[in-house]
Amino acid sequence: MLPELKRVCACLFAAVLCGGVMGGEEASLEARFRDPPLDASRPSLAVAFDPSGTGEEAFSRQLERARDLGAGGVLLNVPRADEALWAALGRAAEKCRRLGLELGLCDFALEEEKGGGRAQKLIWSASALTDKASPSTNAVPEAFCFSVASVELARLAAPPETNGVVHPQSIVDLTRGAAPTGGTWRVYRFGLADVDPPSADGFEGKAFFRHVNRVLTSCQNRFPNVYGNTLLWYQFAGVDRMELVWPRDLPELFLKRSGLTLMRYLPTLAGVPVGGEPTAAYVRKQVAQSIQDAWRERMARNVNELVHEAGLEAGIGIGDVPVGPEEVPLYFRRPTLTPARDEARFAANIRAAGSARALGRRFVIGRVPLGSVGATPAVALLPFPWKHEADRLLSAGATRLLVELDGGIPGEDAAFRVLQAGWTYARRCQLLLQHGEPVADFLVWTERVLPLLEGYACDYASQPVLDGAVVKNGQIRFDSERAYAALAVSGGVLGDKSAEQAVIRLAARGVHVWLVAAGGEGEEAVLARVLERAGAGCRVLRAGEKGVPVPDFQWRSETAGLRLRFLHRRTPGREIYFVVNDSAEAGAVTCVFRDAGAGVPARWDPVSGEAGLAVEEVKREMDGRVSVPLFMAPHDSCFIVFDRDGRMN
Repeated sequence: MLPELKRVCACLFAAVLCGGVMGGEEASLEARFRDPPLDASRPSLAVAFDPSGTGEEAFSRQLERARDLGAGGVLLNVPRADEALWAALGRAAEKCRRLGLELGLCDFALEEEKGGGRAQKLIWSASALTDKASPSTNAVPEAFCFSVASVELARLAAPPETNGVVHPQSIVDLTRGAAPTGGTWRVYRFGLADVDPPSADGFEGKAFFRHVNRVLTSCQNRFPNVYGNTLLWYQFAGVDRMELVWPRDLPELFLKRSGLTLMRYLPTLAGVPVGGEPTAAYVRKQVAQSIQDAWRERMARNVNELVHEAGLEAGIGIGDVPVGPEEVPLYFRRPTLTPARDEARFAANIRAAGSARALGRRFVIGRVPLGSVGATPAVALLPFPWKHEADRLLSAGATRLLVELDGGIPGEDAAFRVLQAGWTYARRCQLLLQHGEPVADFLVWTERVLPLLEGYACDYASQPVLDGAVVKNGQIRFDSERAYAALAVSGGVLGDKSAEQAVIRLAARGVHVWLVAAGGEGEEAVLARVLERAGAGCRVLRAGEKGVPVPDFQWRSETAGLRLRFLHRRTPGREIYFVVNDSAEAGAVTCVFRDAGAGVPARWDPVSGEAGLAVEEVKREMDGRVSVPLFMAPHDSCFIVFDRDGRMN
């Protein structure tokens, strides 16, 4: 073979090995962005399935409308299943198979099911012993009277505080003795009530196992043609983490952990400093940890062993579990982010999605309930009303949206076109956010998102997540093949002795540990102690300090109230940044990108599908970063795409 021909063949062979990066995958990305393919980039729909109410024919037409819309799948909310519903569900599953729709099922009750019960929460009320007219309560006012559906747990009288302390021995059990006299006493009534909406009790381990096993076995037997290929997803309900869920054996679990009798300390959960505030804080922590341990052992483990080993993927809302958001993807391969209408929920979504990336979860579901999208002047100007909700979920790390319609898919053209515009937008965003590899400057271990790390691309972990990793050659490695040479740890985490020891061990094994001050009391002393024990493998991350890594993305604007979010993806040929204006303000911004390839950015618009729009007045900084001027409209978003070698533009 001639030398020149050999060289050409070798180049072609290399291109094939690389998946046709320049000539195939990468070069076709613009075309697929303009017209997204019918693949995993399609969002899903959450639909109520009640054939006795809507009729099977009407529901079948809804599935066809979902196909016409471009949905990738449907998640069915199923009522209690009897024989008639099983038959209708089988026909719906077969219809999904023919239409090419992935099918998911929400957890549902079986007609013949007995025992197991519903998840319960603690409710309480308090009033002065002589004044029943103005109670305080953690539930609706009727909770003071306790409804027929609730069960009284305890009725206790507590004396006034003495120097900020209520002694546990002074608590009077009113079910065993007369009411005390003298002084100002308060009566606390505690009870149990079913959570709303009702949910299967995942804390009843054996009953929960039997329930899930029966549902999965029935699905396998009744739908053999769709199970594992069309039917892929099982979604669980949980209890809002703001509720105090109550396992039936919580007093026994608490006693084992703390050595204390929970019933005597119940007023602590209503804000009474029984034993003093340090003791009250200890009681609250032990209650929380008892509930978390029970949830892990009884619900999470059963879900992992039952659903995933049966060939389906399990999902649950990250706000519907008693553990931290980073831990949810450990047991649920489709963690579900909740609408983020405050910073705390947005931060929880970021942490859950970052953990899901570390663990290699393919889908991070972002739930968009259209019925609760508020109408504001800024929303009225958007191309579709729920764009700002979608952007908040996508910029937090959702890779697939789950849209909950308020009613069925509209049949009228105008409403359908608006919905379709949002659908196409979501498909374009998901296409690029599922493309390439997520960039991560740090693996972060924290109890909250840290402002100092806002300009970095971060994945997240907690102690249970890190327990499943290995350290090799100075890197934290997961089964997903994601590896991290740098771990950022907040001062708040280091307040726990076991976490402090784990960090010191990681630093000793070559992991570069950065300590990040979170502003907590006594934090500097903790950081100093860890630095002394960990040695050279540990440093404090401070803005502007020499040796601190350069942020991945920074921005500045003179417009008050404007705020940008970003995500970063990398392919063999491109650096892809998703930039979102998470505000109702419009203005000029200057964005500075660290990983800018050849330094020639293009703006890709997910609303119109335009790709390759040139950005003017780009400036290369002395340190190699690229400064890009943009104008961002209210709730605006775009992809800024850099070619890594300059050959594509």
